[in-house]
Amino acid sequence: MEHAYQVCNFAWTESGDGLLSVGTEIGMWMRNKEGWYKLWKSCATHPQCFAAATFSAKGLAATADGDLMNLSDVQEYALKTASKGKVTVWWWEDSVGLLEAELIHPQEVMMIQWRPSKAYALQKPFRPFDNMQGWSCALMDRDRQW
Repeated sequence: MEHAYQVCNFAWTESGDGLLSVGTEIGMWMRNKEGWYKLWKSCATHPQCFAAATFSAKGLAATADGDLMNLSDVQEYALKTASKGKVTVWWWEDSVGLLEAELIHPQEVMMIQWRPSKAYALQKPFRPFDNMQGWSCALMDRDRQW
């Protein structure tokens, strides 16, 4: 896998079929028989430093702004002006492409995580969005389950 952007963090999918990388861009890599390919990517309005992936590369993924190290002056300015109280949820639909939704927090996000979903993924038919639960934590003990 070769990234054309600064990577600050990554998260494996539970099944191991995908890798979410975040930084100045956001990208989901997916594994097939020939190797790894980029399933989707998006330019970040503000650099992202938190990443969380669900069971599959085609399932839900979440990213959030945060304090990054070793940034250029332009990136540092963008980060300082960022709306840090926001988690972005991404997902891929073959018929539509990349979709996203924003979840607003009252303060800066410090952590994001998905509830493990392996038990649900083993059920047939597998529906990647059933029973998905995310959790995020912000400054001043502001936790949010969504």
